[in-house]
Amino acid sequence: MKNHLLLAISLIMGYSVSAQFSESTERAYEVYNENYVHQTQRAGGPNSLASVDTIWFNDFSDTTDWSYAGSIDEWSLDTLLSPSLISQGFDDVINSASGGYFAIIDSDGSGSTGVQDAILEFTGGTIDCSASPKVQLVFQTYLRQYEENRQVLVSNDGGVVWDTIPVLTQFGINTTSSNPYIEMVDISATAGGQSNVQIKFRYEGSWDWFWVIDDAMIISIPDNELALTQEFYNGTADLTYTNYYSMMPLKQADSAQILFGASVQNNGGADQTQAFVNVMASFNGVLMFSDTTDSVTAVSYTHLRAHET
Repeated sequence: MKNHLLLAISLIMGYSVSAQFSESTERAYEVYNENYVHQTQRAGGPNSLASVDTIWFNDFSDTTDWSYAGSIDEWSLDTLLSPSLISQGFDDVINSASGGYFAIIDSDGSGSTGVQDAILEFTGGTIDCSASPKVQLVFQTYLRQYEENRQVLVSNDGGVVWDTIPVLTQFGINTTSSNPYIEMVDISATAGGQSNVQIKFRYEGSWDWFWVIDDAMIISIPDNELALTQEFYNGTADLTYTNYYSMMPLKQADSAQILFGASVQNNGGADQTQAFVNVMASFNGVLMFSDTTDSVTAVSYTHLRAHET
């Protein structure tokens, strides 16, 4: 008979934040958050959600909004991954909030002679970020990594000069993202306060794997936005969640020393002082263990790991 060990981890911040939402803003915020790997829980209850204004959103449903080549070594817009990827066990679609069309480039499908330097550009008009000095590009994605490079390019002068930002560099060789994975990119240096913003996605590969994108948006960056991106134990962090047992024999659990930890991302514009992780382990609905990590300062736009020692 197997016994279950339930691990629940919540990210707590030592303050509360209030916000007022319009109906449209709240709906956009829910789309942005609903597919987090883990949803952040904050002290102070539901009113502590940070205010997020959606400046621009595109779900690829209008294929004329995007410029792409559409050949085997280029981007395309589709409703299914390529048959060769599906036959290798990958999901047939990105499980995005909108569904329907998405952008995909399949380096694996181009074969050993294929080389990609592919651009996907939004051509449905310029984007006005003039009212927001701090802005993020957020998109839902599904990918497998080998040695390819992924970038976001941003312009504020009609496409004369493009600033290049590497993205999704957290994935190592032969790793697959969750489906979907939410990528958040600070583009404030180029787009913040600008009225003539343009964006591109760039993929560089050669018989590598694939990249899928959907539900891209630009949002204003809130000051206070901590995200709990992954929980782990005994010092092992794994974005693909392949190294974890969801249950173990009770005898083994009794003799094991488990050190809990978490990966935390500060997506906000302000440093968060006295941030800590609280861990609770329950068995059959009974709290068996509870502890809290030391407080740390989560610097804005950075990732850190908090753990027991």
